Amino acid sequence: MTTSLPSMPYGSDPSTSERDEARRRLERRRRFRGDVFAFVVVNLFLVAAWAVTGAGYFWPAWVMAGWAVLLLIDGWAHLRPPSDQRGGRRRRGCSAAAAEP
Repeated sequence: MTTSLPSMPYGSDPSTSERDEARRRLERRRRFRGDVFAFVVVNLFLVAAWAVTGAGYFWPAWVMAGWAVLLLIDGWAHLRPPSDQRGGRRRRGCSAAAAEP
């Protein structure tokens, strides 16, 4: 009776991949929080250095702007919901009705 069933390794659970994916998302969020913390600390240091050295041209803005763009790209990639939770939208031209003749 059990010969017709597919073999599964001992201890494997279908929800294991879901659990692993959730763990990866959590690790990415933690890493992103660490990146934001480093952004704030380093930029506070740069602003303090700018203020101590005469507060002329605000050169830390270049560092802040470049780093902020990279941080936003990283945040967009890691913090948006997975593709299966974005409302079920399909790309144009990929619907089942369009595929049928």
